[in-house]
Amino acid sequence: MATFHTPTQTWREIEASNLLPIAVDMRDNGRRLLQLFCTYVDKHFEVVYMFDMGDYSVENIKLICEPDELVPSIGELYPYATPYENEAIELFGVKINVKMDGYRHRLYRIEDETPYVSPYEKASFKRD
Repeated sequence: MATFHTPTQTWREIEASNLLPIAVDMRDNGRRLLQLFCTYVDKHFEVVYMFDMGDYSVENIKLICEPDELVPSIGELYPYATPYENEAIELFGVKINVKMDGYRHRLYRIEDETPYVSPYEKASFKRD
């Protein structure tokens, strides 16, 4: 008879200053980054880092940041996070402090800067 596992998910909301220590802990404990996704809601960004915790469980680390807030990159800990981070930078305008940007913020061939944030929303935050 087949064995079925019920996946579990937990959510933790953090400040940007806590991201690197948490990512180091995840890496050191063999946790795999599954994905990173982003959205712009109520005049702030929500960036979610999903980690495989083993045993079919996932921990979602939700970072809420202001449009002008600098977010540390986890690309040195998880090199495959670089395309995810570039996506958040290019499509939404999240200010992620990438150190290994082989894409030079040109992963996508798009005409509009940060197309996933409306012009009305863009006007509400200051850009470099």
